[in-house]
Amino acid sequence: MTREEAIKWIEYHIDISDYDEDDDLLTALRMAVKALEKQRAGNWFDVGSLSCRCSECGGKSNRESQYCPNCGAKMEGIE
Repeated sequence: MTREEAIKWIEYHIDISDYDEDDDLLTALRMAVKALEKQRAGNWFDVGSLSCRCSECGGKSNRESQYCPNCGAKMEGIE
């Protein structure tokens, strides 16, 4: 499956499904579409107390990972 096919599939299922606007699955699907739509790259900022922030979206994470769990940006290191 290509990135474009994945975006179309997710958007199709968002449109035809009867989700409550506060549904966690709906939120996850929208985040997946954002992550797939464009390749983002960023860095983790150390904010102490074993947490860090994404340079792209400002989202917090309790650990450094290869991708931001909030916006899907590929992390290239720590600033």
